[in-house]
Amino acid sequence: MNNTKQIEKLLDSGEFARALAGLKKVNPGEKKARWLLMKGEALRGLGLFGEALKEYAAARKASKGDWELELEALLSEARCNRALGNDKAAVESAKKALELSKKLEIYVSDAELEWALALRLVGRLPEAARLLEKLLKGYKKAGDWSGAAFALWALGGLYRLQGRYAEGIDAFEESLKCANRDKDEAASGYALFGLGGLLRVAGFMGRALDCYVRARKLFAVTDDAFAKAYAECGTANVLRQLGRLEEAYAGYVRAHKLYSALSDWADLGFVEWGMGE
Repeated sequence: MNNTKQIEKLLDSGEFARALAGLKKVNPGEKKARWLLMKGEALRGLGLFGEALKEYAAARKASKGDWELELEALLSEARCNRALGNDKAAVESAKKALELSKKLEIYVSDAELEWALALRLVGRLPEAARLLEKLLKGYKKAGDWSGAAFALWALGGLYRLQGRYAEGIDAFEESLKCANRDKDEAASGYALFGLGGLLRVAGFMGRALDCYVRARKLFAVTDDAFAKAYAECGTANVLRQLGRLEEAYAGYVRAHKLYSALSDWADLGFVEWGMGE
């Protein structure tokens, strides 16, 4: 592993642990900012969002007028802050990214997507919905089925927050179809998470459990520790509501261990609530 192009391929293929190990063998030299950004991406892929944020901040500091790299770092900061539930920081990063993307005329749809998700996070749901629906049309027109899957996943979660369960279920099912069309297993897994969660609160326990079991299998062979924790917690929630309490508690214990390793205190709180129940 002697160059950044090989590491970029590992990041693109989801081999985050190998990418992180490879970066340690690379002398960043004049490309220190890009090296820091890639390290952040590897850590984010492993679910270590807090550690990734430190690398993105360092990458921006080292960027020295490389505005494209600055923008990439801001987008990833928004993603990490959103995953951690840091609403103010997510909005700040997403807003800066959107302004810079429009100025540079690159990554505009990515920045608009992060802005929509930040709006959703802080409860500005009608604004978020309008932007997500606009982006969805653009992704479909461009044949970007992974992008469409993500936008539909975001809309499904938004509809759930609004209590529009039937529309949310439809959005997650459509997200899964789009992800499968592009053979994007990560997107398929997250669509199944969304669908399973909404089916659970809607009372369809058998279908919900099936979604989580399928998602768990998809992420079992990946480096995505956050997704593995999510799968354990979601499955445990369904098992708890089905009365299979010993199985549920064992799942919560596994989720607790994973979230603790990621220092994801917000999601850890949900796990402990489930254990308490």
